[in-house]
Amino acid sequence: MAFPYLESIACPSVKGHTQTVIWETAYKRQLKIEEELGKNFTPKLMAFLLAPSTLDEIEREWEIRLEDYNGTWADLCNHLYSPHIITKIRNNLGVEVRSRTKGEVRKGSEFTDKKKYEATIAKYEQRLGCSMEHFNESIEKQKIENMKDELVKIQVQYSEAKIAVQHARKNKSSEVDTLAAAAKQMRNRITYLNNTITKLEAELPKKVEAYEIVKEYTKKNKDLMDFIEESRSWEEVSQLEEDSLVDAIKRQKNEQSIPYYTWRFVCDKIDRKTAQLIEDTLEENLNKGNGVNGEDGYVNVTSFPMEKSFEFFVDYPKSSNMFRAFKNKGKELGKILMEGVAHHLGIKFVCCEGETFVNSPMEKTMGGDMLEWVGI
Repeated sequence: MAFPYLESIACPSVKGHTQTVIWETAYKRQLKIEEELGKNFTPKLMAFLLAPSTLDEIEREWEIRLEDYNGTWADLCNHLYSPHIITKIRNNLGVEVRSRTKGEVRKGSEFTDKKKYEATIAKYEQRLGCSMEHFNESIEKQKIENMKDELVKIQVQYSEAKIAVQHARKNKSSEVDTLAAAAKQMRNRITYLNNTITKLEAELPKKVEAYEIVKEYTKKNKDLMDFIEESRSWEEVSQLEEDSLVDAIKRQKNEQSIPYYTWRFVCDKIDRKTAQLIEDTLEENLNKGNGVNGEDGYVNVTSFPMEKSFEFFVDYPKSSNMFRAFKNKGKELGKILMEGVAHHLGIKFVCCEGETFVNSPMEKTMGGDMLEWVGI
């Protein structure tokens, strides 16, 4: 009697992660229920078909009140197979998770998932341009609005400047060159603002999406780590932490092997506060996408006081866009960058052109003999 029954329920073997197979099987069944009962049939509607005792049991086991649940069937799957609920199910069933052989520390799929989550967080933080904690959608929107306000003002000023230039030329004024230069600077600023506003408006939805993904995977990573700590022995958790540390050291060693180069310049007659502002502005803005693979965090800016000025060292990888840009434009790029910093901070300062050097190997600049590292 048993054989015919067993043959009737036999199914082909499935290769895959056990939890994934269970999730997919449950989800297919749920979709089938949805198909039979109507597309808009939700878990909440299902509650009306169940006895009060069953609803109480669901609340105890699943930690949700089904008649108040507003999620979809997919949301319910995600909830049921979350680390917290899975741990609860395993504990209720008395399931023990052990390594395959004595003395072996079992990494399991959770460690693989942890790596995937961390890789996803790193990828989308790169798109975000900062860590999740430092991103604020309202501030980003306000930045765009401020630029639009500035654009309206400078367009009016530019119109007036063109009239002033025409008037000066007509009257053969000695100030015509100064006025023309000021008008040109305004025109350049208008072009910059138009381009930047367009770029920021296009990037903002992508940044918001990246923020939500980072937020989601940060929570998943935390839940997973809680699950690992609850379900594994301290030896296994310790080994996993050690493996994570080894990975971090490997990445650090990889970074240390990258050849670095230096842009060195001097700003005359500034105080410590201004030097710090310049340092912070350069480090914040130059650190966007200058890593080996386009990631952030590879540019370092340091300033040192001199007698009546400050000396700045900007160190960057040879593989960065910055190195290539200096190779193409030379000292002119340094001048452009510092003009941008001055405008951004709303202050004026003098950079000594004869004291500027670019793309000098960093190990030489750290030796202290400037004549040697600039090639004299």
